[in-house]
Amino acid sequence: ALGSAPSMPFHVTLLFFADVSVASYVAAAWAARMMDTERTRAARERRTNALRAQLATARTHYLDMQLRPHFLFNALGAITELAHEAPAAAARMLRNVIQLLEGAAFRRDRPLVTLAEELDALRPYLEVQRVRFADWLTIEETAEADARAALVPQFILQPLVENAVHHGLKGRTQRGHIAIHARRSGERLIIDVVDNGVGLAAAAAGYQTRRGLGL
Repeated sequence: ALGSAPSMPFHVTLLFFADVSVASYVAAAWAARMMDTERTRAARERRTNALRAQLATARTHYLDMQLRPHFLFNALGAITELAHEAPAAAARMLRNVIQLLEGAAFRRDRPLVTLAEELDALRPYLEVQRVRFADWLTIEETAEADARAALVPQFILQPLVENAVHHGLKGRTQRGHIAIHARRSGERLIIDVVDNGVGLAAAAAGYQTRRGLGL
């Protein structure tokens, strides 16, 4: 409008660049669609991960609510066995059970604790077993410093140690030994609870019908 007349008619220029214009439009529309799809996929994945985390937390909390009384009832049962035979030993065991209760109350609303805290919470239970089987049971515990800082679900060790005492060492006539080892292997935390008892094969018959809590 402000310059000289075009040397080439407008419709000729439009048709000449039509293929480039259409290709550019299609590419832009495809890129926008891909970006929208990626945003939708990312939002869906975030929602899925959040739901998985909530489900895992709910399962851990439910298991914790099952294990907590189970753990304490077994310790109280051990005290009952000693109350008449060895009152002083029963009193020491009761003090350890009080520590168990205090630890359970302190950690109630925490789904994850450090392995160091988990070992500290397990220690009163181990002391109870040491009092019960003073001449029969030895317990060894080793945990590397970086492993002790790792986060674990509460009561993750209790079912393993309890089964090692009550099932792994059941029927032994020689001194029993339980070892708890923890170490890091790359990004994994490796925890071993080992006993010198009858082994899984010999104890398998009892697990055909019921598996108890925790395992």
